[in-house]
Amino acid sequence: MDIDTLRAFSTIPALIAFLAICAWTYSSRRKGRFEEAAQAPFADEHLHSQPSAVESSTGKQNHE
Repeated sequence: MDIDTLRAFSTIPALIAFLAICAWTYSSRRKGRFEEAAQAPFADEHLHSQPSAVESSTGKQNHE
């Protein structure tokens, strides 16, 4: 058994793993979880849209 044969046989498990990950990713059972994760960066957006109580009492505004 030479290195080329070993490479050929190692390609098959790699392909199976790739196809399994693709099937897991596009599974309809996971769709809700992935949509929720996609919206996670925007979850705290409402916190930054209104000035906090400390900023409003001191008159300072956050200019980010």
